[in-house]
Amino acid sequence: MVITRYKCIRVFIMLTIVFLFALGVALFVTSYLPFELVKIKIDTFSSSGNATLFTESTFKQIVVKLRIVTEALLLFAVVLYRIRQNVQQYISDMVSSCLSFSKDLMHYFNETGIREDTVHHCALFMILLLAIVVRLFFLFQPMRYDEAATFTHYASKPLYFGLSNYSFPNNHLFHTFLVHITCMFLGNQPWVIRLPAFFAGVLLVPASYVTTRIFYNKYAALLTAGFVTSSSPLIEYSTNARGYIMICLQFLLILSLARYLMESENSFAWLLFAILSSLGFFTIPIMLYPFGIAVLWLFLSILSGGKKLSRSLLLKKLFGSLLMTILLTFVIYTPVFITSGLESVIGNKFVATHSWSFFVTQFSFSLHSVWDQWNRDVPLGLRILFIIGFFISLAFHKRLTIHCVPLILPTLIWLAAVLAVQRVIPYSRVWLFLLPLYIGVSSSGVRYIFEAIELKMKSRTSVVFVIVSLALSLFLSMNAIRIKSILYSQETGTFRDAEEITIFLKGYLKGGDRVLTAGPSDAPLEYYFNLYGIPVKLLYSNLDSSNRFLAIVNESGNQTLAGLLKEAGLSLNGLSVPIIIKRYGSASLYEIKRDSSNLS
Repeated sequence: MVITRYKCIRVFIMLTIVFLFALGVALFVTSYLPFELVKIKIDTFSSSGNATLFTESTFKQIVVKLRIVTEALLLFAVVLYRIRQNVQQYISDMVSSCLSFSKDLMHYFNETGIREDTVHHCALFMILLLAIVVRLFFLFQPMRYDEAATFTHYASKPLYFGLSNYSFPNNHLFHTFLVHITCMFLGNQPWVIRLPAFFAGVLLVPASYVTTRIFYNKYAALLTAGFVTSSSPLIEYSTNARGYIMICLQFLLILSLARYLMESENSFAWLLFAILSSLGFFTIPIMLYPFGIAVLWLFLSILSGGKKLSRSLLLKKLFGSLLMTILLTFVIYTPVFITSGLESVIGNKFVATHSWSFFVTQFSFSLHSVWDQWNRDVPLGLRILFIIGFFISLAFHKRLTIHCVPLILPTLIWLAAVLAVQRVIPYSRVWLFLLPLYIGVSSSGVRYIFEAIELKMKSRTSVVFVIVSLALSLFLSMNAIRIKSILYSQETGTFRDAEEITIFLKGYLKGGDRVLTAGPSDAPLEYYFNLYGIPVKLLYSNLDSSNRFLAIVNESGNQTLAGLLKEAGLSLNGLSVPIIIKRYGSASLYEIKRDSSNLS
C-alpha cells in the first residue's frame, strides 16, 4: 500500500509540474495578444457592450504582471522538479496525518454518539429538518440587487473572467465559483443560484451544534442549533446568493478545529486550518475578522494551556499555519492582482479610512443596526433571556467550560485592534458571523440558569432542553414566515416585482423603446431580462435614439418618477405627459413618449 501511495504521489507531482509549465507557456502567449482583440472579447462581458474601464493603459499594466507571473510559474515548476523527492515525502507524511486526523474525528463522533440518548439525536435531526424546510420556503423569493448583479456580471461569465474581475467588492470569489459550477449543471434559475448559500446555511446548524458542544455542553449546543435554525437574518442569508453565510460556516469550522489544534501536532489538521481560512478570505476579505478571532483564541489558549505538548511546538505550528494561510490566499488572489490590482481588494471605497470623530459617532449607530438585525422577529422576552444568559455565561465561565480563555476575550481584543487601524463602518451583515457565537454563549448561560433553578431535577434536564429547543426553533421559524421580514428586507437591495414586470414587458416592448430604471431595480431587471430573452440593451441604449420611454419606479426603494428622470438625464420638456400603464405591489410602470416635433 505504501509503494502504491508513493507511485500515486509521484505521478501527481509530475502532472503538477507539467500543468504549471503549460500554464506558464499559455500565459506567456496570452500576454502577446493585441489590445484590440482582447478589447473585443472583454466588451462582450459588459452589459452595455463597452467595457469602458478596460483601457489600453490598463491592458499594458496587465501584460507586465502577466509576464511576471509567467516567470514565477516556470521557475516554480523547475524548483518543484528539483526537489520532487522531498515534496513526495512531505505529501506522504501529510497523507498519514490525514488518516490519523480522520480517525480522531471518527472517534470523537462515535464516542459522543454512543454516549448520547436517542431523544437527543432525534431532536437534533428534527431541528436540522426544520432548518431545511424553513429555508426552502424562502429559496424561491425574487432576486435581490446584489445577488442579481453578482450573477450577471461575474458568476455567469467564464471562470477566467469571473474569478479575476474585482471591479466591485460585490464579487465574493469562492461563492462566485460555486454558483458558476452549480448553474453549469442545473441551469440558470434563482433557486439554483442560491444553492451554495442554501447548503452553507443548512450546514451552519450542525456546525453551530458541534462548536457549542465542544466549547460548552450538549444542552447549550442543542439550544444553539434550534436558534440558528430559526434566526431570521441567518435564514435570509441562507437564501440570498451572497458569501456572508459561508463566512459564518467557515468561522465555526476553524473555531472547532482550533480546539483540536490546541493540543495537537497533526500536520494535516494544521494545513486544513490554513486551507479553510484561505477559502474564507477567497470568499470575502472580511474573513480577516473571524480568522483573527480564531487565531488569537488559539494563541492565548496555547500560552495558558499546553498540557500534552510543549508551547514552543504548538506556537511553531501556529506560525507555520499562518504563513501557509497567507501564501494560499495570495496564490488564489493572483488573478485578481493581475487584472484588477491589489488596490481593488484592500483600497476600494468600502474600506476607506474615516476620521476618528466620524468613526466613533457612526460606529455606535452601526452597532445598533447590528443588534436590531440579530434580534429581528425575536420576541422581547426571549431577547432579554438570551442577554441575561450571555452575561451569566461570561460571569461563570470557569464553571461552564474547561477552556481557560473565554471566546469573547479574543473577539473584543482583535476586533477593537483591527477597527482602530481600519476605522471603517462595516455593513450590519459583515458581523453576521458573530451571531452563532453570541447564541452559543448565551445558550450556555441559559442552561446554567435552568440547572441552578432545577437542582433537584437533573434527570429531567435532557428532556426539558429537547422540548425547549424544538419549541424555540419551531416558534421562531413560524414567526419568520408569518411576519415576512425576510421577504420585505431591504438588505442587499430588493425589487420584488422585477420578474412580473419583465414578463409584462416581454409582450409590450417595441423597437425604439428605452426602459428607464435605477438601483436597486436595474440589476434584478437585467437578470430577468436575460432570463426571459429580452435584449438587455433596452436598459442601456442611447436616450436620443428612443421614441418611447417605459419608466419603472420602485416605490419600495423610495423612488419617484421625477427623481428617476433626473437621474437618467431627461426632462419632461419635449415629452408627453407620463401615463401609468400598470401598478404593482411595490412599483409603478409609466409610459412617456417623445413629441413628434422633437424627433430627429
